Parts: sequence; structure tokens; C-alpha cells
Amino acid sequence: MRITKSRNLYPIAMTGSPCTKHSAFSCRRNAFTLAELAVLLAVGAVASIFLLVSCSESSPVETEETEETPLATSSTADTANQHAGGRTDRRMLCASQLKLIQTSFILVSVQEGTYPIPTDISRDTAAASVAPGDSTANLHALMINAGAYKPDQVVCPNEKNPNVEIKSDYERTQMGAPDIAFWDTTFDCDVTGSNGRVSNVSYANLAPTGQRFVNEWSDTLNDEFIVFADRGPANGVHDTTSKTYASHDPANEWAGNIVYNDSSVVFFKNRGNSTSTSFIPNRVKWTDSKGRQRGDNIFANDDTDTGSDIWLGIFVKDTSAGASSNRIKSLSD
Repeated sequence: MRITKSRNLYPIAMTGSPCTKHSAFSCRRNAFTLAELAVLLAVGAVASIFLLVSCSESSPVETEETEETPLATSSTADTANQHAGGRTDRRMLCASQLKLIQTSFILVSVQEGTYPIPTDISRDTAAASVAPGDSTANLHALMINAGAYKPDQVVCPNEKNPNVEIKSDYERTQMGAPDIAFWDTTFDCDVTGSNGRVSNVSYANLAPTGQRFVNEWSDTLNDEFIVFADRGPANGVHDTTSKTYASHDPANEWAGNIVYNDSSVVFFKNRGNSTSTSFIPNRVKWTDSKGRQRGDNIFANDDTDTGSDIWLGIFVKDTSAGASSNRIKSLSD
């Protein structure tokens, strides 16, 4: 997989002046190669495997919101229990996958001071990708290429959107070789299925913009800040027609796994149907310009001033007319 031009070295360690809002596409840091990333993740591979087994077999996922489930009638109890058991098993596997992803990012940050940033690894590869820039697709494609996890581990076992599919033909590249892409540039994240495209990723990640990115895109171990999750509806607005509502619960509500920056995984059920109460886990708050703490809708850009809040989504570069070169948008289904 060749590209017109490739740089062998891009910075990734967080040192020097902090990035400013919307600077994820241009902020440069001290040198760190993708080859070094591969070595680092190889060292941590065994530990990650044990962690995955541990969290799938012996460490139940914490439930932040609970709901009583109606008792099935005797004639349908066995079938209902089988379906519920299957959903629960897949939900636990989904939680394990999210925890593995987050742990892989922590392994990088412990060594380098920040989680990986595609444009810092290779600006040219990021630009040549089907989803250019610091997109969700490039974020996972570079980690898959480095051996952190596999393509099937970024697709939820309970995925219901037919536009989301495992990248079974992922093409590993020789990282850092001249004129060779640093990851598979066909790895995509279009959950909308526009123009025949697909998404090879189920999960939402933290928006690569604002103070949220400066403050939390590293191993802060913050147990009140979420960095990965099952994706939610557009702009965090309650919408039962969204395909994200069908993943983990058959009812007309959203439920999904969320991962805090300390790698704790919570199964969260949305508490309300209004804009002011939807998608606000108990722990998370953001502080507005007047110093007031507010509930944080994890799928919405609440802090439009400094971007300090949690904003999770499937992110791509905004290529619409008039958009700045570093502007992003979230894709929703």
C-alpha cells in the first residue's frame, strides 16, 4: 500500500506548550515512531491478553443505571432467557473489547505521555486515508497496524447497523518504510453508509479538539472522564430510531458500555428522554464559564467555548464548504 509521500518520524509525546482548541490536526510533539509504538505494544500484549480474560470471566461490569426487568410468562420464559443470556454475553464481550482498547492506549501513554494521534504518527498517511485526518478510522487503524488489537475487536458483538462490518481484509503495512503508508488507509468509519461506504468501527471516542483533548488524551486515570464508549445518537438527543438503541437492549432506550480514563467500564442506561437529562452519567460534570457545574451529555458538545466537556462520537474531518482545515464533525446513525 503506497502513498505519494511519507514521513518516517512524527512526534507523539506530550511536552512543551499545550494544544489549543481544534489543534489536534496541527499540534506537533517530540519524536516517536510507529515502529516504537509496535514494540511498546508487543511488550504489553501478554498483559493485555490476561486483562481481557480477567475482565470477561472474573470482573463483572459495573452497572451505573439499573432497571427492573418484567418477569416473562411461563410459555416464553426459556426463549426469553436464552435471548437475554446471549445479549448479556455479547455485552460483556463488548465491555472487554472496550477495556482492551483503553488499556492499549494507556500502554502507549505511560511510555510517551499521550495517547496516539494519527496526524502525529504520519500526516501523509492520515491525509491519504479514506477518512482523513485524526478520524476515528485512522485512530484505530494505526493501533491495529501496531498490533494493539485486531479488527474484530473494534466492532461490538451486539452491532445492529448493517453498515458496520469487520475489516477482515485489513492490510498490515511495514511501518516506517519509505513511501509506505503507516496503516491501512481503506479502514473506514462511515456509520451512515453514504455513497456505499462502511464503518469498520462501532465505538465512539473522545473528540480530538479543545481542552478535553489537551487534558484527558493521556493516562490521567481520571475516573470521572469518559474516553471511549458504545456510540450514541446524533448530538446526544434521545432518538429511538437511531440504530444505536438496538445494540444492547430491545427496549426503546439507549444502553451501552462506557469506559472512563482509569479503564473502569460501566454499563450505562440512559436516564431521561429530554435534552437536559439525556446521556448524563452520574459521575460526570463540566464547568461553564461562570464556574457552574453542569451535567455532561457525553454525546454532545456542551462546552462550545473551550471544549472542556466530554464529547464522544465517530469523528471525521469536516470537508464541507467553508469549514476550516482542522474542523471535525461527528457521524451518527
